[in-house]
Amino acid sequence: MIDDATIIAPASAPGAGAVSIVRLSGSRAFDIAAGMAGWEGALSLPPRTLVRCTMVDASGAAIDDAMVVCFPSPNSFTGEDIVEFHLHGNPRIVSMVCSAGCALGAVPAEAGEFTRRAFMNGKMDLTQAEGVADLIAARSDGAARAALAQLRGGIGYQVRPIRDRLLRLLMKIEGAIDFSDEEDVPEAAPGELSAEIAALRGVLARLLSSWHVGHRMRDGVTVVIAGVANVGKSHLLNRLLGEERAIVGPVPGTTRDYLTGESEIAGFPVRFVDTAGLRDTDDPVEAEGVRRSRQLVAVADLVLYVVDGSRPSDESELSAYAEVAAMPHLLLINKDDLPAAGHGDGFGGDGLKGTYRLSAKTGAGVEVLLSAMTAELFPSADLGREEAPLTRLRHREAVARSDEALARAGEAVSSGMPMECIGADVRDAATAMAELTGAIAPAEVLDAIFSSFCVGK
Repeated sequence: MIDDATIIAPASAPGAGAVSIVRLSGSRAFDIAAGMAGWEGALSLPPRTLVRCTMVDASGAAIDDAMVVCFPSPNSFTGEDIVEFHLHGNPRIVSMVCSAGCALGAVPAEAGEFTRRAFMNGKMDLTQAEGVADLIAARSDGAARAALAQLRGGIGYQVRPIRDRLLRLLMKIEGAIDFSDEEDVPEAAPGELSAEIAALRGVLARLLSSWHVGHRMRDGVTVVIAGVANVGKSHLLNRLLGEERAIVGPVPGTTRDYLTGESEIAGFPVRFVDTAGLRDTDDPVEAEGVRRSRQLVAVADLVLYVVDGSRPSDESELSAYAEVAAMPHLLLINKDDLPAAGHGDGFGGDGLKGTYRLSAKTGAGVEVLLSAMTAELFPSADLGREEAPLTRLRHREAVARSDEALARAGEAVSSGMPMECIGADVRDAATAMAELTGAIAPAEVLDAIFSSFCVGK
């Protein structure tokens, strides 16, 4: 990133559309924008007011009739002077306008550079910057709500008070070290230190618990539909997706590879996977499908194990069930629209979370199944809606490091170790919180985060 350069990039999605936006940011944004609009001198417009203009290229030839709006620093997204041109949504026009800006001294923006400048200029913390990317990429209503809460500073609002308490605790410890012979400096009593450390760990534990729902809001979950052949797995996939995604038929082995589709449950993105029937087969193509099915079952967040309730289960079905018995799963007795012959006898693995009767063909019992899946996959969904949860592994690791450092500090207090050792652990805990919000931000961390952004944001 060139910090003193004025950057330019499309701020709207690529492709044709009604309107496209080209954005500039930097100390020369107004000068360059004036040249792009064919005006002499610097741009002089009322802030945040759209004004009509004619875009021109380096030779002065007209490119487009457009609208221009300026956002003077520091009251802009990046904290720098920003200009936006609202153009007709033709990719060729966008390209010509960007080229005109570069001819006047602007440089193409890197991925995420506008948001990175906003972070570097103190307009947002690092979790808010991540919230920008997550809001753009959200795949469900719940993911969008969580990202918006994060963009509005929800994680920072929780983390900053924790760091402030850690710093106050550290100041008390360091005061006891530096002024141990001064009568007017309060003593850092072991009991008080232990109580404050325990209280802080309780706050961190609550924050860590939000990861379970937060990362599922952002990344979604994978639900695998498993069972032997011809029990109605593909019918169930179609019913859950609300579309004819899978071919269904009476011949066993219709699904020879896995099929996927995405939907929402309680506002969360859910990837459903219909797998090949779990059975031994001499058909090399079907055998490969079964192998892949077993791999998917092993990494699923939840397995829906389907049995045919219109016939008794046999040894092959019980043998197939053994492959999922230890995984978190729901047992689904399908074909409830037919006379019942199977009642789920013999199925009771350690991972069983409930047994439900349904008909994938008619839809009977599916609503009950969806409620059960919500309770199992998103038990803390309300927490994620009330406050911004931890959504990224980076967040969880930072909070976990802080908690581990406090655990060491608590042990040091209990063991009667020197204050210097306790202070070092508390300092580590505070540093981890600072890294979470970006108050301390190694360059490699910033590079990794902002490289995942789109250009122009």
